[in-house]
Amino acid sequence: MRLDLLLPPLMALVFAGCGTQRFTLTASPLPIPAERREGTLSLRVMDKRDSTERIGTFLGVMWSKNDIVLNEDAKLSLTRFLTEGLRQCGYTVVLDASPTVEAEIREFQVVGDTFTQSSRLRLRTRLRDKAGGILWEKDLSGEDGGWSAGGAPTYQKRTNNALDRLLRNAVDEFSSEFFYQNLKNAR
Repeated sequence: MRLDLLLPPLMALVFAGCGTQRFTLTASPLPIPAERREGTLSLRVMDKRDSTERIGTFLGVMWSKNDIVLNEDAKLSLTRFLTEGLRQCGYTVVLDASPTVEAEIREFQVVGDTFTQSSRLRLRTRLRDKAGGILWEKDLSGEDGGWSAGGAPTYQKRTNNALDRLLRNAVDEFSSEFFYQNLKNAR
């Protein structure tokens, strides 16, 4: 048996998955809320996590540890997606308006290995009036995970699924009567 023929596939197996893994967040179309609302507000997304660039790690073959990084800053991506969610509910989103929806990224975690991956996103959202008082507060989250057949890294799919779940929760909350009444009373 010729060992030189076995060497390239073995080396590919050993070094598979080495290095930083990058991807872009993408969301599915947002659901249409049961009731459309109206009003003007602003949105501010904050990220106070220790590491705002790295969102997780992926353990490859032979236990190679790889960082998982977004192509776009998580704060910018979530600002874009939450703005779209507020607009889907019927709100007009502008800069420096009152009231303001604040969304703090509390957790953005992706973990995986050759066989399983999971992703978890958690935001604390608040509606604040001009004086900074809290009118409404809610934790929003999205999670996805599971087995990946054949060891294919599906952390990108898992993260986008978790984002979709978080955004569906956001649309439900932003279109709720409780949120809307607090928005109206902030004037």
